[in-house]
Amino acid sequence: MQAIVQSESPKFSEHLAGAIVRQKVNSSGDAASSVTLSSTIGRPMKLSVNPAAANPAPVFTTEHARHLQNELHLSARKTNSAVRCLRTAIGASSVQPNIRQSLKEASHQLNDLFAVKQLPFVREGRVKESAER
Repeated sequence: MQAIVQSESPKFSEHLAGAIVRQKVNSSGDAASSVTLSSTIGRPMKLSVNPAAANPAPVFTTEHARHLQNELHLSARKTNSAVRCLRTAIGASSVQPNIRQSLKEASHQLNDLFAVKQLPFVREGRVKESAER
């Protein structure tokens, strides 16, 4: 068998394996998600055919972080710390990428609605309390 496979083109073995798996899937009659191939040495090989895509982990988004920040009255620094802890505990893929930058932008959303003025601080002269008594 190996002599036949080696004498043919490099893609021949891939085409042969694909044809065998396709034939096994079609002969099973149902939409099989796995096929077992017998082997001359060792255990039979189990192949997954068109495995179902894994459900992506839910992402902790900026909206979730803002909600957490508002409910617990957290500062931006504490919110970033909480997000960092979540990323470590749950996994990096479960937290939205660049969430710190998104939180920073979200906290400045209403800046256009307000005007910043610099007011002078007027300090009145101090009067000694002991002199008045």
